[in-house]
Amino acid sequence: MAPFMFLEAYMDENKKEINDKNCENSEIEEYNQSEEESSDETVSEIQDAPINPETHPDEKDKKKKRGALREVMDWVISIAIALIAVILINQFLLIQVLVDGSSMVPTLHDGDRLFAYRIGYEPKYGDIVVLDPEQTDGSVKGKLMFNRVLYIKRVIATEGQTIDVKGGKVYIDNQPIAEDYIAPGAVTKNGTTELPLTVPEDCVFVMGDNREHSKDSRDQSVGIVSEDRLVGKAFFRLFPFNVFGPVS
Repeated sequence: MAPFMFLEAYMDENKKEINDKNCENSEIEEYNQSEEESSDETVSEIQDAPINPETHPDEKDKKKKRGALREVMDWVISIAIALIAVILINQFLLIQVLVDGSSMVPTLHDGDRLFAYRIGYEPKYGDIVVLDPEQTDGSVKGKLMFNRVLYIKRVIATEGQTIDVKGGKVYIDNQPIAEDYIAPGAVTKNGTTELPLTVPEDCVFVMGDNREHSKDSRDQSVGIVSEDRLVGKAFFRLFPFNVFGPVS
């Protein structure tokens, strides 16, 4: 009987060990499954999380490149707008001219750079004007954009006035005029234009201040100048700097 009791006790003990091992295996499986689920959740969270450009190097580079490209485009647009503004101003508001010659001495000299305005200008006696001559020759020119050739002269008579030259002096409506802008002792001579002459409507008669060396309205190749050929009135000298300022 004792051996059977011993065998039964031994078998009970083996069953207990087997049950303990099964429990351990069950716990290990549950633990592994829990770890896998936790790992899957973590991976899913990482995949679904938004990329922070502050910590992600690729996103930093892309952001930097986009910023540089945007800055370049801003500069290009700004330069284009500036160029368009310069062209529009030059065409409709102001022009810059370069004096080339001596026919406006002593008021203007070769190499002077001037500003002339175009909007709302109505010519009057004494104005220094930039004009577009029908002829392209002449001793004084204003060089506009694209090397356009212009004249720079002074308005001596306007529409309805009668101009004449007698005894080396200029007469307007039979009255001699005081011309403090010409050199002392300068003599005004007639040209090929027949005088006396009454200036037609919407026209002006122009002369250079250097009367003995100026091709102007006294010459038929220039003649009476219609107002639509006036490009603008010169009003400011930019260069040379020692005479920087208004001109008259």
